[in-house]
Amino acid sequence: TLSYEFWKYKIKRNKKSKFSYMIFKLSYLRASDYWFNQGLFLFFLTINFVIVQLMKPKYFDIHSHLNFSTFNSDREEVVKRMCDKSVWTISVGTDLETSKEVVELANKYDNIFATVGLHPDSHKGLTFVEDDYRELVRNKKVVAVGECGLDYFRIGSDESDKKRQKENFERQIQFAIDNDLPLMLHFRPSGGAMDAY
Repeated sequence: TLSYEFWKYKIKRNKKSKFSYMIFKLSYLRASDYWFNQGLFLFFLTINFVIVQLMKPKYFDIHSHLNFSTFNSDREEVVKRMCDKSVWTISVGTDLETSKEVVELANKYDNIFATVGLHPDSHKGLTFVEDDYRELVRNKKVVAVGECGLDYFRIGSDESDKKRQKENFERQIQFAIDNDLPLMLHFRPSGGAMDAY
């Protein structure tokens, strides 16, 4: 190996950074000190562990709708209480507009994540169009596709709407596969039946 004096000369001559010289000096002088290196490693490992523990949620609500107008008057307070109690959540989109809203919320708060998709029942007549959601799903805070599935509770014997729901569900399954994301599912059968399962 080249001598300490050689590297000291090279770095000092460069004069780009006094800090890099100090780090070099410390690391070179202690390079053979096994216990020093082990201690340094354990120190940074401990710091990393503490940071992870501080960021780790105590509770995680996997399905919420913090974008709903119900929260318009006190949304900030609700989110602050969640932060104080170390509560994280996934706020769920039910159509294109609400998907945009939940992504905006997720971008604003560290403890909120989002899903984007089309709810099966709330928006009769709508079709899931992949291109409408493509930009949203690229957001790093989007963790799933949905809320999607089948909801026959209010449609009675409307076979055309059942067909539409199935097609939308299949589109969202494929969209989730294409984007390597899980699904946020919603299933509700018609009264007294199990036809949505």
